[in-house]
Amino acid sequence: MTLPWYAVLVLPVLFAAGMSLFDTLDGAAMHLAYDRAHHQGTDPARKLTYNAVVTGLSVALALGIGTIQLATATHDTLPALGDHPAGALLNWLSALDTSAVGITTVAVFALITTAAVLTHRLTTRPAGVATSS
Repeated sequence: MTLPWYAVLVLPVLFAAGMSLFDTLDGAAMHLAYDRAHHQGTDPARKLTYNAVVTGLSVALALGIGTIQLATATHDTLPALGDHPAGALLNWLSALDTSAVGITTVAVFALITTAAVLTHRLTTRPAGVATSS
């Protein structure tokens, strides 16, 4: 039994709808994160630090995932490299479970966010509290 051509078109539409939903949720979450960092106090050093940490983590994550994907593609395309001295690293990288890498990434971002919130709460004084001089 085959599906009619118009039934097959439902899959790309569902994919596009799902991607739109998650992109919207990501945009809303990032808006809240940047808005919170930029409007809680006017300390420019804090804003720069926040932007540097978020950008640095994103770049490190992209490089890490790109390296894993490149190693996997190389391992699958050129299996003879497994005998090369660098083949052990290539074999290890291509055998990594990307689900575990994703979970680790989320955990690292959550830990860094928690540390940033705790640091901010411990280093700032509540409004109305006078400093002793």
